[in-house]
Amino acid sequence: MRLNLWIGVYLLPISLYSCLSMESNVSRQESLKVVYNAILLEGDTTNYEVFIMDADGKNQRNISNNTAVDWAYHAEGDRIYFISDRDTVGGIYFLYQMSLAGTKLERLVDKPVVDSWIDTRYGGRELVVCQRSESFYSISIIDSSGSEVIELIRTDQYDVSDPVFSPEGNWIVYRSTRSGQDELWIVDEYGAYQRQITTYRDQMSSDEDAYRAGPPRWVPNTRAVSYTSKVGDNYSIFQVNIDGKEPRQITFGGGDEGWHSWSPDGKFLIYDGCENPGTNSDLFLLDLDAGQTTRLTSTGYPERGPIFVALTPSMETTK
Repeated sequence: MRLNLWIGVYLLPISLYSCLSMESNVSRQESLKVVYNAILLEGDTTNYEVFIMDADGKNQRNISNNTAVDWAYHAEGDRIYFISDRDTVGGIYFLYQMSLAGTKLERLVDKPVVDSWIDTRYGGRELVVCQRSESFYSISIIDSSGSEVIELIRTDQYDVSDPVFSPEGNWIVYRSTRSGQDELWIVDEYGAYQRQITTYRDQMSSDEDAYRAGPPRWVPNTRAVSYTSKVGDNYSIFQVNIDGKEPRQITFGGGDEGWHSWSPDGKFLIYDGCENPGTNSDLFLLDLDAGQTTRLTSTGYPERGPIFVALTPSMETTK
């Protein structure tokens, strides 16, 4: 979850965006759910839980219910993939999966994983994950049983994290500090043809701890990826073609727009954000066709890292 973003100010109250609607336009998106992470203050401790809700912000429910750190990073079909330190010491994470109802819990790998987004291909039969030993980082493709299919990248010279498959599954975009700062890179499914696709402009922000290029998300029906970057005093969401061309800004709020997810048709973008930089994080839905933003949560505690889940008639719907 990398809590260097907005740390220490999660519980500050905020008012509504003046340009936001509280009426959701996602009634036609009844086949969508949203999985997200909530940061709950319980006495003197902070608890990290995985929640699920309808795409209009209704029926919010805690589905992890554990005192450990649980943080969801991906969903495929009726499975949620999350990292947790529930079976180990704090800060050492393993990869788990569970159903949308919070049942059928299973640990997938015996090797610790990095606090990083993951992705799946072939209907969840294979995953791309980031792992770390005492001496190196690696990005690998594993199968659904946790066995390694291929190691794409191994390095002790720089950081790598947050891999995401292309829609066809034959390319992987990821974050790397290989150039000396966070940028997005791309590699094929065999670990070849690595190249940098973003170039951060130093004048964008003087904050050394800021995301230059945050975790990538593939923009549906395009050859582009979206990502978070800090411009001046606040974070916004951008996209760029995988050849590095045609970068453009997607969100223009006065505060922060951060981790995000696209609906399968690319018409909706859900993200965590706040009215002013450094204040409490809630979830917002951008209808790109209507140009309208809807605030989905207003709970008093931070919600982060939303993930769209597309339901099918045969899936467990948790209704």
